[in-house]
This record gives sequence, structure tokens and C-alpha cells, in this order.
Amino acid sequence: MPDPATRSVVVGVPPVLLGGLLDDAATFPPGNASVDDAVQAREMHAAAWFAELLGPVVVRADRVDALVDALSSTGVAERMVAPLPVTVTVPQGLTGVGDAVRAARRSVLRAVSYEVPLGAGDADAEVLRTVRMLVPAQAHVHVELSGHVDAAAALPELARAGVRAKLRTGGTSASAFPPVGQVARFVAAAVAARVPFKATAGLHNALRHRDEDTGWVHHGFLNLMAATAAAQHGADLAAVERLVAATDPGPVLEVLQALDHAGAVAVRHAFTGFGTCSTVEPVEDLAGLGLLARPGSGA
Repeated sequence: MPDPATRSVVVGVPPVLLGGLLDDAATFPPGNASVDDAVQAREMHAAAWFAELLGPVVVRADRVDALVDALSSTGVAERMVAPLPVTVTVPQGLTGVGDAVRAARRSVLRAVSYEVPLGAGDADAEVLRTVRMLVPAQAHVHVELSGHVDAAAALPELARAGVRAKLRTGGTSASAFPPVGQVARFVAAAVAARVPFKATAGLHNALRHRDEDTGWVHHGFLNLMAATAAAQHGADLAAVERLVAATDPGPVLEVLQALDHAGAVAVRHAFTGFGTCSTVEPVEDLAGLGLLARPGSGA
């Protein structure tokens, strides 16, 4: 795939704040793109003006072969200048990590992360260290804490094991969207424990909003980013909650636009990105908020 554009299109905030933010989960619900369609869309996005925002492609461990086949059958593999960065999800949990690592050892792929659901009995540093040892040193491990796991207690265990966290912020039912307080407590606890985290599901849009079709209230990815920045600067839980809950861009942008380069690097070390089945929607939102300038637009 073509190299990303060399000139940053990010404006108003340090470019590092948005670089690589969008984990490409096109084949996951609710988008459910075919693997062939997802591969071809990724090639187009990698050549687009917003290419610097692209993170890795997210692929389920049992679909790695289908992804490799699609790269070949669509001709994309022949045009790639480097292996495709991928995040491999392991739905069966910790016991499936070894097989997932072996499946991802393909010349056209570069596995940068493995994502694993974590049950109540798995939040133990020794167990997680064993899993970490199965994964190549250059790749990360993100573990998703289920609703039955006490995040405040589990996150220090993740820190001791050298693994990262994953926060599920939505899904295909109203009950899948965690309340503001739960999200704020997670962000505050992850920052306090110095555990980097990613988010996934329901985060197609920059700001918290109510979906017109379903009536469900979705979290916003910029809300999470601003809440992370505030927590890093010592804000109390109430202030973090207000940023998670904000539907007005003003308070969120005020926090993010006050960051210098070092502050932005720190935020992105803590909040590493989010999975989205749509690339276009987040880009459109960011452009609408004045944080992206399309080349030639005069911005």
C-alpha cells in the first residue's frame, strides 16, 4: 500500500494527537464489510489525504487466512511497500493467544497487537506475564476487562505484567454502552496505574451524542481523549466525568488545544487509539470541528 502523506493535515492540535488514531475494524459490526471490500477500502484510505490518521487493520484470529487471501486476490499485496500492520483479536481468550501468534506469522502482515478478553479469574499478573511471553516483543497485548472485573483492582495487575487494557464503549444493543461514570472511572484508573488503553465499539463520532436511528447515546472519541488529558493533569473524577459526558465541543476542544507536543505524546501513550468500522465518519467529524484541513482547502 502507498506510504502515508508526508505533510500533516492536522491543525489546531499537535499532529501526534491524531496520528494513527483509527484502528481499521471494517469487517466488524455494525459495518460487517467483506474482507475483500475492507482490503480495497484500506488501500484507498492509505492513499488518501487523511492517511496519517490510519492505525492497524483489526482482524479476528480465525480470519487471518482470509485477509491474506484477499490481499493476494485483489492485487493489493503486489502494490504494498511494507507489510500490512494488523491487530489480531482472540475471542476465545488467553488460551488462544499462542495459536493467534502463529497464524499471524505471514510475510505480508506485521502484527502490532493482540487483543484478548479477560475474565474475572484472569486478572493476575503472573497469568498475564505468561501470555505476554507468548507474544513477540515488538507487539503489544491489550486485554479487555469484562463488566465483571473490577478495573481499579485489575489495572495494577496489568501494569505489573506489562500488558495494556481495552475499553468497550458500545455495541449492537443499548445495554452495551457503559454509563459515563463507569467510563470516567476506567480512564482515571488507567491513568493512575499508567496502563495504556485502547477503546472499541460505538466510537464513530468525535463527540458524545444520541444516534438518530436507534436513540442510543454514544460516547465520543475526543471526549475520551480530553478525559485522559485531564486525568493526567490531576483533574478529579468529577472533572473527568464532565469531559466524558460533554456533548458541546467547547470544553473538549479547550483541553485538547491547550496541549503542547509533549502533552499530546503523553495523551496518546495513554489512549492509544480506537477501533472503528468506519474511517470516513471520524474523519468527517474531525474536519467539521476544524482539526483537519484537506490539502488545497485553503485552511
